[in-house]
Amino acid sequence: MPRLYFLVVLIWPSLMLTGQASYQAGYLIDHEGMRREIEVYDFGWVDNPVRFKYRTADGQILTGDVTTVAEFGLADESLRYLTAKVEIDSSRDHTAGLDQHSKPQWVTERVFLEYVVDGEADLFYWEAGERKRYFYRLASEVPVQLVNRRYLKERKIITQHNYRGQLQSAVFCPESGNALSTLKYTRRELADYFQSYNACTGNLSKTYRPAPTSSPLQVWLGGGMGLYTGPTRHLLAGSDKPIGTTYSQTLGLTVERILPLAKQRWAVHFGAQYQRISSTSLVPPSGGSAVYLQLINVPFGVKRYIHLSARSAAFIRALGVFQVPLDGMVYSRGGAQHTHQLKPRWNYQVGISGGLQRQRWSVEVQGSRQWDMLREYAYFATAFWDVRMMINYRLR
Repeated sequence: MPRLYFLVVLIWPSLMLTGQASYQAGYLIDHEGMRREIEVYDFGWVDNPVRFKYRTADGQILTGDVTTVAEFGLADESLRYLTAKVEIDSSRDHTAGLDQHSKPQWVTERVFLEYVVDGEADLFYWEAGERKRYFYRLASEVPVQLVNRRYLKERKIITQHNYRGQLQSAVFCPESGNALSTLKYTRRELADYFQSYNACTGNLSKTYRPAPTSSPLQVWLGGGMGLYTGPTRHLLAGSDKPIGTTYSQTLGLTVERILPLAKQRWAVHFGAQYQRISSTSLVPPSGGSAVYLQLINVPFGVKRYIHLSARSAAFIRALGVFQVPLDGMVYSRGGAQHTHQLKPRWNYQVGISGGLQRQRWSVEVQGSRQWDMLREYAYFATAFWDVRMMINYRLR
């Protein structure tokens, strides 16, 4: 019973977090032109959203998308989105996915475009997976993509900076002093260019710089199985005694905080897990080892997302794990008859993992190396590895 209480104490803060939600004051304008004051759910978008959750003045929780919302944003004016039907170059940007088309591969989509500069000449940003596109608009015209693309020709990568020519023709003021020949396809340089153009033509403009927000907390329930391997070392004899076939089972909760950095591609995490590790036979052969362990793990680390689409992402993480034994023993057989029964102590692991996430589900493979579990013994040590597959479901 004390062990159960200990596990509940570790997991309870995570459970409490699942009931908390964060909303920010904002607004939306529907396609009829009606404006409403709302609260926008504390977003975790990396790509431009395809839909968003919001709360009305009377407490209703609703979802908005491009079919119902013409514009929405935050009250502090740090973020604003416009619904527009635009032509988008569907070509891939990643080097491994470049095609041999010298012209953009246009598709027509209705999307939320993020305002970067609002003025006589507007600048917008759109991102989905590896595709990152900027658009411009003059007065109330339809936004037009600024084209910056690469393609393959005779095994060489050709780069087209078409956006410079587009700006030369449509958004150019000689008195501004901007040099188009060196203008880069980045948010900072394009925003500065559009600010200068609007000022040069005698028009006011506003630049939107999304403020770092209190990033959302995600709570994951995960379980998995793995293979446990490595030797018990007899330091006096200078010999290693490998453990037999050993499996592990893990169940726990992880709290992840998305950081307001690099379009929210980084996260930190911590959690609490129960792990059971057991050899198929607890009677090791001569010169071998076996283990039976019940552990409470406290994992922590950093995570890097590589977004593939609006709903899916790959990720890698670096992790550390503090381990507290609840029960168990390490068995090391030194000869034909004698087996040492060794009590493990608290321990930690370091490791890495990688996986795929789609909406609320993710699967990952983790590999970690344990520190010595028998460091309080003068003549024994361990060098165990743990490789496991985890399936996780996001509760919040």
